[in-house]
Amino acid sequence: MLSILTRMAIILFLFMLTVNEAFTQIDSFQINVNRNIEKKILEKAAVTDEENKLRGVLLNILQLSEKSDTSLESQTKLTHFFNNLKSLKNDSLGRIKVVLNLSSTNDTNSVKEMIESIGGIVDKVGRIPFIICRIPPKKLRNLINSPFIRNIHLTGGGFSGSSERIN
Repeated sequence: MLSILTRMAIILFLFMLTVNEAFTQIDSFQINVNRNIEKKILEKAAVTDEENKLRGVLLNILQLSEKSDTSLESQTKLTHFFNNLKSLKNDSLGRIKVVLNLSSTNDTNSVKEMIESIGGIVDKVGRIPFIICRIPPKKLRNLINSPFIRNIHLTGGGFSGSSERIN
């Protein structure tokens, strides 16, 4: 039979092991958080001024669609965006619906011509000024290089006219 002091020593030892394990897990978690923060900082630094015009997942779509890599992994990632994001809808030709915020209403006709020249379709022109259109993802680069476009983001309501909103 173990004495009370021996039992207390064993319980204290087990408690200390548990606490030590908890601190080790916290340290491991903190290391992973720091790595992820550093990775995001490096990714952000690599984005060009033009690419900063893109909002949300559009930058990922641009980067994936521009890769000459036709590997299954790249195609799977791009398909994942199209299939799993409610705000990202593509039509039968693979064009995605986006909102282009323009610098001025004077730029509307130039931007409409640019959209049509890259195989896009203009759905709506607003007075704010903005244009809602459908474009091939690979042609996003053409739009972000335009000085007439301030930023580009996905429409909120996909292709249904009644739920269409601008984020």
